[in-house]
Amino acid sequence: MADCARLDSTRVHASRSGVDLAGEVWPGAGAPLLLLHGLASTRHIWDVAIPLIVGPLPVLAFDQRGHGESGKPGRGYRFSSLAADALAMADAARLPRPLVVVGHSWGANVALALGTLHPQQVAALVLVDGGLTNLQDSGMSWEDAERRMAPPDLTRFTREQLVAMVRRGRLGEVWSPAVEASVNALVEDLSDGHIRARFPRADHMLALRALWEQRPAELLRGVRVPVLAVMAGADGGSWVDSKRRAVERAQAVAPSLEVRWFDDAVHDIPLHRPRRLAEEMLGFLRRHPLAPPEAGDTAQGAG
Repeated sequence: MADCARLDSTRVHASRSGVDLAGEVWPGAGAPLLLLHGLASTRHIWDVAIPLIVGPLPVLAFDQRGHGESGKPGRGYRFSSLAADALAMADAARLPRPLVVVGHSWGANVALALGTLHPQQVAALVLVDGGLTNLQDSGMSWEDAERRMAPPDLTRFTREQLVAMVRRGRLGEVWSPAVEASVNALVEDLSDGHIRARFPRADHMLALRALWEQRPAELLRGVRVPVLAVMAGADGGSWVDSKRRAVERAQAVAPSLEVRWFDDAVHDIPLHRPRRLAEEMLGFLRRHPLAPPEAGDTAQGAG
C-alpha cells in the first residue's frame, strides 16, 4: 500500500480566533474531500486511506483545535466553532465549494454540524462510525458520560508499551509503519520517558460535553445533501447494539440515509479497513455525481 508521506502534499495553516490550525492538502480533480478526525486523534488517522482516494479527488486533512500540531486554546469546542475552523482550513487550502465532508467518530459529529450550519458549503456527508448516536437517548446522563467516556491516563505508559498494547488488538492484523505512526501521533513524550495524550484532558471534557448535548437525529432531519454512514460492527457488546439503534433512529428521520455495516471492522475503520472504506466512499460519490464548482468559487468560512 502506498505511503501517504510519499505523496505530494502541501502544508496548510490557518488562524481563526487566535487558534493556529495545521494540515495538509493533496491535489486532485473533482469534488474536494475534507477529512475530519475523531476525538483525541489526529489527521494521521487518514494516512493509510488517503493514497486510495487522492488523485481522483483533492483531499484536505487537518488537526482540529487542541489536537496534533494545531493550537490548544482551552476553549472553542462547541460544534459551531469546530465547523467554522474546518471552513477556515478549506479557505486556506483554496478548496472550491461545495465540499464532501468526511468525519470519523467525533469528527462525524463535526461533519454533521457543518452540513447543518453551512449547507451551501457542503455537497455530501460521509459519517464513519460516528455522528448518529445521541448519548442522552442512550440513557447516558452527563455524569455517566463524564465517568465512562473520560480519556484514559496514559502517563504510566511508554511509547513502546502503547504501541505493543494497540498492536495486540485488531489493528495488529493490518500493522504497518503508517498505522504505527498514526498511533504515535496521539501522544507526546514526558521527561521521565513516559507519555501523555497530545489532546489536553480539560479540552477533551469540553468537547465531550458538547457531544453529549448534540442531538444528531434532529440535525440529520434538516440535511438536504446525500449522506453515507459507514459503521463498524466488530467492536462487539452493547456499544454495537447502541449504534444499531442509533442507525434505526437516523433512518426513521432520514430515509434516504445510506448505511454500510463493516462487520469485520473495529472503530478505527480508516486504519483497519481503508481500502473498503475508500471503495464505499468513491462508489457513493459516483451514485451522487456532484456538479463541478466554478473555477475560483471559494466561500469564506463563517465565524
